Amino acid sequence: MPWPMISPPHEVDDIRPARVAMFILSAQHSEGLSMKERVKNALRRWHPDRFSRLLARVSDEDKEKVEEGAGIVARCLSNLLERDPW
Repeated sequence: MPWPMISPPHEVDDIRPARVAMFILSAQHSEGLSMKERVKNALRRWHPDRFSRLLARVSDEDKEKVEEGAGIVARCLSNLLERDPW
């Protein structure tokens, strides 16, 4: 799973807001877009309603952890969007 972090997590607990923000707000990520646009685009991609389509490609044994991780990413992005003034 291409998690939105500079280094991939080994466990769901490795998905932390600071690591997600560091990746999304990195100068190498989505050049030409404002920070707000980057966060909004990522939030659309990781929103549980949209992400559920990708779960069909995940093995049954990993689905629960991947779904949990996607939820954490979506919450991190929502909090980032609400917290920072753009």
